[in-house]
Amino acid sequence: MPSLRSVLHVAFLAGLAAWIGCEQPNHRAAIERREQYLQRTATMLAAMENERPANMRGTLAMLQQQHANDVERSSRSPVELDRAIRADFDRWTQRLPDYRKRFEELMQGNPANIEYTLPYMIY
Repeated sequence: MPSLRSVLHVAFLAGLAAWIGCEQPNHRAAIERREQYLQRTATMLAAMENERPANMRGTLAMLQQQHANDVERSSRSPVELDRAIRADFDRWTQRLPDYRKRFEELMQGNPANIEYTLPYMIY
């Protein structure tokens, strides 16, 4: 454990170094720069704090609009989904004769096209 004398000695040297260092022009200029940067940062933070209510209102308005859009879409979705399913089914029903014809052609086969038809039949 350090003795009281060594602790006081270290404290004195640290204080002396700080006191002597502050008197130097380079140190004083560095301290002034640091204070200017701190002032600039404080001013910037204050401006950001002053803008927060307006930013919050804008964010709230955007969220309300998004919610309204979501409600509108969710009410339309079942109708649109039903319409899409019916359209797919109707299209398939209308094209059923073409599908049947093509299937019969593939099933009847053509010996000249066996190399083309066989992979479809197997895989």
